[in-house]
Amino acid sequence: MAAPNLPVVPLLPSTGARPLTYPELLDKLKCVCTAGAQIRPSSLPSATVDLADIIADHARFLTIFTAGFGIITVVLKMIACIIDVLCALMNPFSVISALIRLFGTCLPDFILIFPQFAIPAKIICILKIILAILEYILTVIVPLIQEIIQNVEGLIRSIDDNNAQGIAAISFKIATLIKELYSVLGIFEALSAIWAMIKLFLDAGIGIPCGGSGGSCEGCADDQCNDTLRESNITGTDGVLSLSYISSSSYIIRFYSNSKKSNFLDLRGFFPRGLNYSEIEDEDDLPYVITVDGTAYAMTGINSSGTATLSFINQPYETDGYLSGMVSGVSFVDPLDIRFGVDTQTFLPSYAGTRYVELIDRTNASFATANNGTWRIEEVYDSNNVRLRRSDDYWRYSGGANPANHLDWKLLPATPSAGSNKTFDLEINHNELIRHNVIGAGCHPAIKATLDAFNNRFPDASNLTLPELPDFDLLLSELDTCLAAVGPEDVTTDYVLDNYDSIASGAAALQSCIAGPMENFTSELTDYVEDIYPRIFDPENSTLEAEPLIQVVGEYVDVTLIPYDINGNKLAQTLPVGIIEATIFSDVGVLSSTQEVLDENGDSTGDFVATLTSYKPTTVKLSAQVGGKDVADFNGSTLVKRIVEVEFVAPEVQRVPAIEGDTPEPLGVGKTE
Repeated sequence: MAAPNLPVVPLLPSTGARPLTYPELLDKLKCVCTAGAQIRPSSLPSATVDLADIIADHARFLTIFTAGFGIITVVLKMIACIIDVLCALMNPFSVISALIRLFGTCLPDFILIFPQFAIPAKIICILKIILAILEYILTVIVPLIQEIIQNVEGLIRSIDDNNAQGIAAISFKIATLIKELYSVLGIFEALSAIWAMIKLFLDAGIGIPCGGSGGSCEGCADDQCNDTLRESNITGTDGVLSLSYISSSSYIIRFYSNSKKSNFLDLRGFFPRGLNYSEIEDEDDLPYVITVDGTAYAMTGINSSGTATLSFINQPYETDGYLSGMVSGVSFVDPLDIRFGVDTQTFLPSYAGTRYVELIDRTNASFATANNGTWRIEEVYDSNNVRLRRSDDYWRYSGGANPANHLDWKLLPATPSAGSNKTFDLEINHNELIRHNVIGAGCHPAIKATLDAFNNRFPDASNLTLPELPDFDLLLSELDTCLAAVGPEDVTTDYVLDNYDSIASGAAALQSCIAGPMENFTSELTDYVEDIYPRIFDPENSTLEAEPLIQVVGEYVDVTLIPYDINGNKLAQTLPVGIIEATIFSDVGVLSSTQEVLDENGDSTGDFVATLTSYKPTTVKLSAQVGGKDVADFNGSTLVKRIVEVEFVAPEVQRVPAIEGDTPEPLGVGKTE
C-alpha cells in the first residue's frame, strides 16, 4: 500500500500553558537594523499557492530592498555632504559651513553603519533571533522526539501483529519526523553564513577611515595647526605699543606682550605672502586684527623676538560729505575756516586737533581737484558737522549753499599713543587664512568644536575591541552528531524498518543530547550580549519619565526607564530577562529597586520601572544608567546626564504642573476655606 502523502505541519512552540501563534512568533523574530532596515521573516506559505503566498513573496523582496535602501540613503547623504565640501573649497566661508554640516549632520548618521557600531548592533539583532529560535526549537523538538518514540513503539506493535498497512504508514511517519528534525535544526545552517560574515568583519578590525591631527577627517591639509591657531582670539593687559619714526609724519607701529610672546611666535609663519594691506578697507578681509586700548589695527607680521608690526586699517571712502560756509548764505569770517558736514553721524568731540579728513573733490569737473587733500579737524560742532582748517585755497558754491554733489571723504586716524600696560585683543580670522592657503580648514575653531562634539557624542567610535564570538560551528557539529544517532538526513522507510531499534535508542537520548549544547550556546550568547550591548546603547533616545511630576508627600510616583539601541529597538525586548543592567537613581527620597517589566508570556517588554516617594517636601532629581552609561542629552558639544525633577509638596499646597507654552497663571488652587 502506498504511503499517505500528507503535509507535515511543524508544531507551534509554547510558552507556559499558552501556545504562541505564528504572528506572535514572527513578531519575536523581527529586529530593526542600521538606517531603519528591518530583519523580519515572512509567514510560511500554505500548502497551495494562493494570494497570500504572492504577498509573502513580495514582502520578502521588499524586506531585502528596504534593508539595502535604508543604508544607501545614509551613504548618499554622506556623499552629498562630501560633494558640498569639494564644491566649496574655493570659498572659505562656504567650506566652513560645508565641513560643519559634514561633521555635525552627515557623519553622525554615517558612523552608525561603521563596524564599531553596526556590527555589534547587527550581532545583537541576530543574537536576539537566534535566542528566539533556540527557544522555538526546544519547544518544537521535544514533541517531535516524543512522537518519534511513540511511532517506533507503534511500529514494533505493527510488526508483532504482522500489520503490513500499519508498518508502511508508521515507517513513513517515522522517516518524515526524522526529516522534520533535520528541517527544524537546519535553520542553523542558514544562519552559519551570516555568522561567518560577522566574524570576518570582527577579525578584520575595520576602523573609521580617519587620520589623527591633520588627517583627512579633520579637513586640515597639514600638521602645523598649533594650539594658538586653533583659538579664535588672544587677549592680555600687558601690551607695549611703540613708534619708530621715519619722518615727522611717517612712523612704524610695533606691539609686544611678554605674557603672550609664545602665542605671537606661534603665528609667525602664518601670514599670507604678498598681501597689500594698504588696499584692504574691510576688517573682515584681514587675517589678524588687534585692538589696543580701543583702536583697531591690522597685524602685518611678527619678528623673531615676538614683536608684532601693526598698521592702521584703511578706512573706505564715504560719499556724503560737503563743504559750506559757517552759516548758509553768509560769507566766511575767516576764509581758511571751512565747515564740513556729513549726512551720517560720525564725529566725536575728541577728534578736534587729533583727526584729519582726506577729501577728493568731485563736485564740479572744472574744479576737479580744488578741494583735494588732507584737512585737519579744528572744532567739532556735533556728530554731523565739524570745522576744518587748510592753508590752501578751496572752492565752494557761491552764497554758501551746499553743493549738489557730495565729496568723497574719509577719516584718518590720530597718531597712536605709545606706552605699556595696554589692554589688547587679537582676533584670528581663520576664514582669510584658509582662503590664502596658510592653514587647512581643520584649524578653524568651528571645525574643531564640531569634531570635538562629534567625538564626545560617540566616545566609543574608535573602540574596536570586541569579544570573541561563541563557537557556532561547534554547536552545529554537536547537533549533527545528535541527529546522526537517530538517522540520516535522507532517511527512507526501508532504513526505518532496518534500524528502528537504533532509532528508538537514539531518540530516547536525543532530547538531552540536543538540549545540552543549545543551553550552553544560549548561555554563551547571553554573556556575549551582556558584554557588547553597552556599545550600542543610545543615551539620547532612551527615555526616563516620572508620573506625576508633582506629588503629595507620602504618595508614590511611577518612574519608567526605556533603554533603546542606536537603531531604535527597545534594548531589552526579546532578550532574555535580566540581561540588561538598567538602574534608576534619585538624590533624595525613597526609591524602590529597578524592576524589568514582563509581558504575559514572561518575556521582557523592554521597560524598567521603579516607584519613588518622599515623606517631606523636597525636589527629587532622578537619573538613570544602562550598562554603566548615563541616559543623557547632547547639548551641542557633549553628552550631559539627563535629570528629571519630581517635586513633593505638602497636601495643602499641591499644584498642577505648568503646561508648556501656556500662560504662567496657576491652573490649580491652594488651600480652600
